Order: sequence, then structure tokens, then C-alpha cells
Amino acid sequence: MSGAVLDADLVTGVVRKVPHAHKDMFNFIIYSDDAHRMFGIDAVLPLSVAYVNQNNDGDWEDWTLTEFDPTRPRLRASPITNPVIHGGLIYLLGEQGRLAVYDPCKHEEGFEILDKPMSFGFKHYDSHDIYMFESDQDELMVVLVGQRGAPVHVVKLNENTMEWDKVDSLQGRALFTGTHASMMKKVELEWMQNRVFLPMFYKWPETVHVDLVSCDGELAFVPKSSSNTDYSKAKNGGENSVDMWSYKLGQQEAAREFWGAEKVDYSIWIELH
Repeated sequence: MSGAVLDADLVTGVVRKVPHAHKDMFNFIIYSDDAHRMFGIDAVLPLSVAYVNQNNDGDWEDWTLTEFDPTRPRLRASPITNPVIHGGLIYLLGEQGRLAVYDPCKHEEGFEILDKPMSFGFKHYDSHDIYMFESDQDELMVVLVGQRGAPVHVVKLNENTMEWDKVDSLQGRALFTGTHASMMKKVELEWMQNRVFLPMFYKWPETVHVDLVSCDGELAFVPKSSSNTDYSKAKNGGENSVDMWSYKLGQQEAAREFWGAEKVDYSIWIELH
């Protein structure tokens, strides 16, 4: 199974193997917006991209590759954040804030490195982790998290100037990041607003085994057995009752140290509709 790409449906449990691409590995795998096309991106210099389509029977066809060309663009991509589909194009983030873009309609042309932006725009920049995502307002954004939890910066791409603009407020939203795929959501709980969350816990939470069920077009987690955890405390007690790392944009106090926290490796954020 080494080097294999699998397509797994979390609701039905159906797992389909995607045909072998005759490459050792892809650095990134992402779905198209309709989830019927998959893109594999090799970010080892030079940049290359392949795609595979899903047919009407649900099976995956053979990969369409680009010819190897040593003269193709070279970019040191951020290794911990997936490329992002934005405006029908695929954007790949460089470690210093540069962008490479790929148009699926011009597959043979592969990636192009944009002239701008050239950097994130910070004079004193000591970020450890960099994550790119598309916001719920269809904006291309990046969150930069310091080596010990601070500083935390959020920037968005100004598509008129093609520069990264600093964001001082999430406008009442919460940003869930720290994984290859991040997401920003409008939240009702006041303590969660304008806050960045990472999957890092200072006290390991109880493991609750659940079934993921679909009912009337909506998904929900249903515990398989009773739990001793009172989750209402998180709603009533606010941030102090949730022992997970978070940072409120614009907060005056220093960010909480990573020391003593354990990161959930290979984790994903799941949005239930």
C-alpha cells in the first residue's frame, strides 16, 4: 500500500484505491470543488502537477501527468499546508509568502510563479508554521504562528495590489488551523470570536467513540456509549473550560506557551452541516 492514494467516504465507509501514478509520492493531494477530480502536486523542484477524474460509476480513471521539464518553475513550498483552490485556480504557498498558481484549463503549462507578492511584508518575521486557506468570504488568507505560540499574524491577499495585507480582526469568526486544511467559520459563542485555534491540548480530552451518521441531508456525530464529559461546561464556561491552545487576535496578554501541550498529529477539522 506504500505510495497508494485512497479515496475514503467518511459517511458510507467506502474506500476506493486510485490508480498508481508511477511516481514515488505526491507532496499534496487535493480535491476539486465538486470532489470528482483529484490533483496530485509534486513540490520537489521543479513543480509538477497531475490530475485524475472520477467516472459515473464512482471509480477513478488513470492519472493525467505533465511531461518532466527541468526548466519548470521552482518554489520552496510550505510543507504543512495544502494548496488552495481559489477562483478556479490552484495556489501553492511558498515559505516566504510567494505564490505559484496552476490553471486546470491549461494543464500542460503547469505552475506559474507570480511576480507578486514577494513576501508577507513583516520586517521582523519569526514564524514557525504557515497555513493558507480560503475564508468563508472567498478570500485567500494565511495564518502565521510563532515558534512558541507568538506572534500570531493573519494576512489576506489583496488581489488589486497582489500583496499580503495584515488582518486585525476576523469579524466575529473563528479560525481552525494547525492542519493541512484550515477553515474559518462564523461562531455564535462570544469567547470563540476572533480567535485562532490549534489542535493542541494541555490536558488530553476523553476519547469518545462515535458513529458519523447522515439524517435528512445533515451529518452528526453520535456517541456509541455514554460519556462522563459534561460538554455544556465548554459552552457556559468559555475559553477557560476548553484546555486547547487558542489566541485572540489583538489580545494584550502574551500568547499561551506551547510548553506542556500535545499536538494531535494527523488530525483534521470537520465541519458538520
